[in-house]
Amino acid sequence: MHVAKLELSGFTVHDNTVVELPASGVVLVTGANGSGKSSLMEAVSWALWGKTLRGAIPYRAGQECRVQVALGKVPPDWLVERRRVGDRAFLRRMPAVGGEWTAHANATKAQEDLDSLVGSWDVWRRSSVFSSADAAHFSMATDGERKRLLEALLGLDRFDVALEACRKDLRSSSSTALLLAGDVQVFKAKLEGAATRLTDAMAAMGRLPVEVDVVEAERKLASIQAMAVEGRKDIALLRHELQELSARGGGLAADERQMAQRLQALRVEVCPTCGQQIPGEKLAVAERDYAVAVGNLAAARKLYADTSARVNLDLSELEAEDAVLRHQAAELQASVHRAVQDQAQRASAEKVLGAARRDVSTFTSALADRERRLQESQVHTATLEACEVVLGLKGVRAQVLGKALSGLEQAANAWLSRIAAPGVSVRLRPYTEKKTGGVSDSLGLEIEGVGGGLGYRAASGGERRRLDIALMLALADVAVAAHGGGGGTLWLDEVMDALDVEGMEAVSEVLSDLARDRAVVVVSHSDALATRLRPVVRLHVADGRI
Repeated sequence: MHVAKLELSGFTVHDNTVVELPASGVVLVTGANGSGKSSLMEAVSWALWGKTLRGAIPYRAGQECRVQVALGKVPPDWLVERRRVGDRAFLRRMPAVGGEWTAHANATKAQEDLDSLVGSWDVWRRSSVFSSADAAHFSMATDGERKRLLEALLGLDRFDVALEACRKDLRSSSSTALLLAGDVQVFKAKLEGAATRLTDAMAAMGRLPVEVDVVEAERKLASIQAMAVEGRKDIALLRHELQELSARGGGLAADERQMAQRLQALRVEVCPTCGQQIPGEKLAVAERDYAVAVGNLAAARKLYADTSARVNLDLSELEAEDAVLRHQAAELQASVHRAVQDQAQRASAEKVLGAARRDVSTFTSALADRERRLQESQVHTATLEACEVVLGLKGVRAQVLGKALSGLEQAANAWLSRIAAPGVSVRLRPYTEKKTGGVSDSLGLEIEGVGGGLGYRAASGGERRRLDIALMLALADVAVAAHGGGGGTLWLDEVMDALDVEGMEAVSEVLSDLARDRAVVVVSHSDALATRLRPVVRLHVADGRI
């Protein structure tokens, strides 16, 4: 990313400062401490990403702060402006030629839009900005810190976020799978119990008698009982008739006895009343009347006997029928009672059977659902386990880092061959397998040719600074290769002030080569360096003025 022009107002010590940078060549910036030299690169950082390299607040209370940056070589492609007025911040951009300021819903949307144009702040800071404070950051870091620094530069730190998210999801998925597996066993047991209850209920239903139509049975019982009532009425009538016949028979017998007594009295030819002799004619008439009476009595007796016999026969038949009806009624009543009891048992059995069938259906559906979800959870868990391997130290990141380490080592040694003494080289050791298992999460740095074989800390200050610069330039090369794009404006803030004359000479030649197709802005206090750099532009900063 090439910076063509800077305009600063109310930014640190700068008021109405305008700086134009060439498309290529070395730009030397000098000035006293606190004059605002480093504020130039801080202005780029704040304008494009809203934060400074050192984390300091660049604006002054109660004053407007504004930085405008022109991006791209001559003519510039874009203008970016960030302002802060009180507690409100404003960010906008537009094409440098024939454009209009873009409008965004809020500052977050504006920053997202700008990030798509200028890329990551962290990549820019590590690949385009070198300061004396950061020069030894990689060299002096621990193996673990060095590894994290390189991964951040390559964007591999995103693997950590993804890996943690993956592991969180994996723990959740494993827990869900465990719970579902428990549910599957529970519902299998519930289904087995419900199936047993269903079998028992069906067997109980099979043992019940054939279902009787209670309503029809009760109708028949009512009909028989009605018939019995009518029959009993007929029996009562016949018995009454027998009683009347018996009474009539008794009367006939009395009449017969009375007539026999009268006839006997007549036969003695004396009237029982007056005691006089009865004439023969009267006696003949009396005997004739007696004979008629006897005949009538015999006829009446025969009629009585026939009628009695018929009535007794009818009565016997009716009593027999009544007995049959009573028996049938008793049987039907018992059948109705049993049928009612059976009906209650059947209703209870059907209720149990229905409940068992519903339980079987419910548990079958629930079991199928849990088994389906368990299978999905197991597939998801297996996928997450595979992702954990891919995102872990033995996965893709190891391959990417391995290739990057090889390129970083080659680039660093290439730079060292130009700025350090002969025989000085570095070797980067990636993470290795531990004897106890697992992977060593670190990145070792081994240096040969300085410090009497004791490494970086035993080297002189000048030797260490050359190593620092070589590693910084190599890291910049790796960052550019990892994230694409060509070399933009390079910023070096007092990085070379600790070098000796020979080191300055070597580094100056390197910077001159780098400056052939890019602007290299060097901030320095060293006059010796200024004579060797051969800058195309020299800026002197005093109290925020160029």
